[in-house]
Amino acid sequence: METPLKQNSAEIFPNKKHLVTLEYFTPLGEVYLEMYYVLIASQKILILSRVLLDDEYDRNPDETECPFKEEHEVYDLTDHLHRNLVEIVENTIEKDRFINGIPRIYKTSQVFTTHDWERMSAQWVQKTVSNFTTPFIEFLKENSLFPRPYDQERGLWTASCPNVAKHPLMLNVFQGKFGCGWCRKKGGLEELKEWMNEIRVHKNKK
Repeated sequence: METPLKQNSAEIFPNKKHLVTLEYFTPLGEVYLEMYYVLIASQKILILSRVLLDDEYDRNPDETECPFKEEHEVYDLTDHLHRNLVEIVENTIEKDRFINGIPRIYKTSQVFTTHDWERMSAQWVQKTVSNFTTPFIEFLKENSLFPRPYDQERGLWTASCPNVAKHPLMLNVFQGKFGCGWCRKKGGLEELKEWMNEIRVHKNKK
């Protein structure tokens, strides 16, 4: 459940507590996701979050300068608080993993510890660490498209879209295939080369 906030969340919830700060590595640089929690009435947990670019994180330590998202999420407190909060962090990462990949733990808290992160991240290591390579993967690397495993056991990887860096390509590296639902493009290595050439030609005409 999401409810819009009409003013700065820091003012509405002065008793918020830091949950975790995650650092994502993107083609545009480091991006930080800060998550805070507040216990509210009727056995509910409210999650506040904000996203900061690397320069914003260094320049604006005061949260009034970098406000929280206008929408927040409310969860039922169904179990032990610590377990609920760990599950919320895990689900947040898993939900966005296709687009954002796996973050690095940047700052823990009393309720979300390094031990929690190590246990949680072990499941993703099996899926996202691979020495597998092919000419298809090497081509993506050479063109700074940052191919990375999403589920290496099934050969599913992601890479940056050559057309719009904000969304990913979906790859099947075992088959040497790519697909981009946003740009409505798909094919193999030759089709990818042709598409990238079309993008270069179009940009040169501007």
